[in-house]
Amino acid sequence: GGSLIRPEATGYGLTYFVQEMLKTKNTTLAGKTVCVSGFGNVCWGTCLKSVELGAKVVTISGPDGYIYDPAGMNAEKINYLLELRATNNDVVAPY
Repeated sequence: GGSLIRPEATGYGLTYFVQEMLKTKNTTLAGKTVCVSGFGNVCWGTCLKSVELGAKVVTISGPDGYIYDPAGMNAEKINYLLELRATNNDVVAPY
């Protein structure tokens, strides 16, 4: 997903769509707990934008399993996962 220039674009779009749907229920992502499945561009774009909008992202999955972080992920943790992904090992276990 995404574009070559902005790989996070599709994940951001997904998050904006969810935000707009929540508005119809008079609420926002702020304070919500979010679970994300995947390890690709859509996933990390969704995680970054959700955190930016005040959500707490607690799960992400990769080919070798999943992460559950009850404290929630922040930009630093997400960037670490991106570093892991860039090794082409596609693992989340070191998290």
